[in-house]
Amino acid sequence: MRKYVLIVLTIILGQSIKAQNNTRVSEIGFIASDFNHSGLVYKIGTERSLWRFSILNLAGGKSDVKDNPDNTTTNSSGTSKDFSLEARIGREYRRSLLKRVVLVCGGDISFSYIDASANSTYIMYTGSGYNSHTSYLSYRRYVPGINLVTGLNYKFDGPFTLGIEWSPYFKYSIGSNYGDGSDLISTNSGLSYGIFDIPMQISLTIRLK
Repeated sequence: MRKYVLIVLTIILGQSIKAQNNTRVSEIGFIASDFNHSGLVYKIGTERSLWRFSILNLAGGKSDVKDNPDNTTTNSSGTSKDFSLEARIGREYRRSLLKRVVLVCGGDISFSYIDASANSTYIMYTGSGYNSHTSYLSYRRYVPGINLVTGLNYKFDGPFTLGIEWSPYFKYSIGSNYGDGSDLISTNSGLSYGIFDIPMQISLTIRLK
């Protein structure tokens, strides 16, 4: 009888632990590695493994320049635009070390896109009229990569979690330069990686469920 009771208790505890590990959770929060790399992260999965979706470096701008508007000899004007975005999708696995400390490991697939352009017009007035010159330059870069993830999470009382991660990366950059008439001028590509001399990534997430 005692042996039967022990077997039943073992089955019940095993099912309870399994159910706890399979509890569906979702989190959203802020991530940053330095002042130039910050964004949002959304995680969904179970207590032990989650998918993670991140958007970083979403930035852009446009500026107009006009020099010497009152000069009767020369006049120049121009416009510049830029846009950049980095997105990541990955998987993380968690294992409890202490009551509030959790080991995190996994990886992300990343993709960055950068688009910048500038055009300018230069006018020189002469006694018989004027001469003008217009130029256009643009640059596009595509950067796929892989980030490895190792870190620790600290769970506060309540829904908040503070994380710190070390993320070595390998990236391959493909760039193109365009000139007047959107003509391709040149291309450049290359491999880059970071292992030890990289900033730690900090995250602060709130648990949604």
